[in-house]
Amino acid sequence: MDFYRGFHVCNLCLRARSGAPRGNGEIRVPGESGITYAAPDLITHYVAAHGYRPPQVFVDAVLAADLGA
Repeated sequence: MDFYRGFHVCNLCLRARSGAPRGNGEIRVPGESGITYAAPDLITHYVAAHGYRPPQVFVDAVLAADLGA
């Protein structure tokens, strides 16, 4: 994971006036044919809390990733 200065707040939670989680980075996932996918580190929050469904190629790359590396 790459970290950045500052942070990003979930805008969907802000609109709902609930406690908005903050993220400060980006994950990168290697895909097929040398493609690297990038997503904010809050992607798990977007999926779990807001029902976001990433593109299937990204999901496939995440599921195929070697987490031991």
